[in-house]
Amino acid sequence: MQKNGMNNRVKGLAAIGFMLVIYYGIKFIAVNAALYDFLPINGKEIDMDWIRKMEHHFIQLLLAILLIVIFSRGKIQKWGFNFYNFKLSIKILKKFIFYYVVYFILISLMIQFFFYPDPSLNYSLTPINALGHLSFMWLVSGTSEEILFRGLIQTFLAVYLTNVYKIRGIELPLAGVVAALIFTLAHFHFSLFPFEVIHYNIPQLIMAFVLGIFYSITFHYTRSLLAPIIAHNLSNGTILLSTYILYLIK
Repeated sequence: MQKNGMNNRVKGLAAIGFMLVIYYGIKFIAVNAALYDFLPINGKEIDMDWIRKMEHHFIQLLLAILLIVIFSRGKIQKWGFNFYNFKLSIKILKKFIFYYVVYFILISLMIQFFFYPDPSLNYSLTPINALGHLSFMWLVSGTSEEILFRGLIQTFLAVYLTNVYKIRGIELPLAGVVAALIFTLAHFHFSLFPFEVIHYNIPQLIMAFVLGIFYSITFHYTRSLLAPIIAHNLSNGTILLSTYILYLIK
């Protein structure tokens, strides 16, 4: 029994290591593709940041789907591409909209309004830039990231990390916790050669982990990517929209 337990732990750690290699491999390819350099775009008029993000996340999305197809041998329904537990997904989304969009965002707006009186953007808020950034946040960011972190990583890890904990009656899968940690790590920017911390934001990391846990639990219960994708896009889009509102009224 002890030997089996040790073997399971080794397999679990190996699975985590493998998913970290997969994640950073996808990130490396997506970051270095730089296909936008070939687009006939005037960088002085159009902010290149949302174009870079769009390209990065589309490549990330395609690679994640490709790996899911390979690992699942074409049975992608079992990796979240389905409408299983549709009513439960809608129920969870309704609660998320109330507690996150109404409660959290209103408090966030009040804090920003009173304590950060001069919100700023590092790009010109033209219609094309606003549309580009909002489209990325509302449609692309959550779709790409949930397919990667929940569809690919959490589903793969669930085969090897089978522990499920109960906290106040809510099931919390170990695979989901690890997926949420990797998701949080994705918001911590560093370089390896030489090792250098490029950027991190503590409140953002905390928020990423908390939301990552929520998305993981939602995926665990519904076995579908529908609710995590919609909630993730809604979260990102609402934050950016609130930033624009503050910027315009200040």
